[in-house]
Amino acid sequence: LVAARGPDVVAYAFCGKGEDFPGYVAEWGGPPDLALAVMAAARDRGLATRALVPAGAEALLEVAVPRGAGAALAPSGLWSVLRPDRLAELAGPASGGDRHDPRSWLGTVTARGTPDPGRLAVAVWGLDSV
Repeated sequence: LVAARGPDVVAYAFCGKGEDFPGYVAEWGGPPDLALAVMAAARDRGLATRALVPAGAEALLEVAVPRGAGAALAPSGLWSVLRPDRLAELAGPASGGDRHDPRSWLGTVTARGTPDPGRLAVAVWGLDSV
């Protein structure tokens, strides 16, 4: 869902991410008041009743909590290959490819939006930045 002023999108909310986050606004943007208005529209349409708020985006909570929203903390993390040289050393011949390109280790997403796995198998998917 989006809020627009003329041709310009001023706030948005993406509801769910496939089967991973049903009922959640998984990504959003815009000034907190406008983002909350779009999230309220998502709630009213039955698309989402919860929103993920990553570290650094607490301005949304500063507006939402006084208006009656509840907040719950959950541990999360970001993955990156900090020492590809050491990882390649541990992986031995299986390292192959460009060992300094994180996409070769962690994978990427194709132009069609499907996962293209890398050589490192990790059972955790992260969200895009907000």
